[in-house]
Amino acid sequence: MLSQKIKALLATARIANVPSVVSNVFTGMMLLIFFVRDPPELNHRTIYIILAAVCLYIAGNFLNDWHDVAWDEKNRPERAIPSGLFSRGLYLGIAILLGIIGLGYVIAISKMVTTVYGLIALCVVLYTVLHKKHSYSIWIMGACRGGLYVLGFAAMFSGKSYIEMRAAVDTYFRVLITVWFFLPVMGLVCYIAGISLLARYETRSSELRKDAKVFASMLLLMPCMTHSCLTIYLSIDPSISSGYLSGRPFVMMGMIPFLFYTYWVISSKISVAKKVGRLLAGIPLVDSVFLFCFVLLIFESGQGLETIFFIPLIPILCFLSALLLQKIAPAT
Repeated sequence: MLSQKIKALLATARIANVPSVVSNVFTGMMLLIFFVRDPPELNHRTIYIILAAVCLYIAGNFLNDWHDVAWDEKNRPERAIPSGLFSRGLYLGIAILLGIIGLGYVIAISKMVTTVYGLIALCVVLYTVLHKKHSYSIWIMGACRGGLYVLGFAAMFSGKSYIEMRAAVDTYFRVLITVWFFLPVMGLVCYIAGISLLARYETRSSELRKDAKVFASMLLLMPCMTHSCLTIYLSIDPSISSGYLSGRPFVMMGMIPFLFYTYWVISSKISVAKKVGRLLAGIPLVDSVFLFCFVLLIFESGQGLETIFFIPLIPILCFLSALLLQKIAPAT
């Protein structure tokens, strides 16, 4: 059995959400693969960037609990600082230490990755300060998560020089890369904003308003479009790549796991707190929409199956891990 203090630390770290951080960074790396003939290999950068993202995520959670002590004393007295298990200063020290460790990892990769890491850290600080005061902070929280796609993408991009990248793809494909990259980022931002909107009612006595539920549902289901539409377009446009069969409907099947799970959580008659926990566990399924569609596209083209068949397993394993870890420590 875990001691009370260890459980409190795991709860503060939101350890149940760490698998989704890994899944987000991995998906960000995969955003570059399709368009580059000689993509960078997964190597030590992969480990460094994932460790950096996890350190930053946990640091943000400790910083959040350090900042919200007054609110937690009234609404969440069971948390570690209000209950007297740990001092407030210790939490701030842990947050700073983890942030510095993560910074060390990204400095070892490239200046570009370090810049992205710094911007995410800035969003984390802004969210910590503003989230109890302003409703628009849900978008800052979304930006923190969407930044993980950018972080993974930057780590892979920094493995090749900009000149090599320009030589690898023509102008049309560079435009597609831009769209391919920004759509999933915005989809993840919307999904996290939807969760954050629901979480505002987690400790309220009033019921979730109908208009808030509808808006949150729209945000939560946005990845069905943002993470799949360009892949579907590529699958039906014969001018993109010779040898591809046109009109492949099976590519759309990539969104099914996410769609069914998210709709089930939204429509289920459970408390807002449980909805939020299950939706947080479902973050890797957002990634799976893109990755499943991507793999189905490659599979139907008959290219590279031996190297990419395992890719959709990563978010699924992260999703299952998140559900299991929620039995050890809460996700919120």
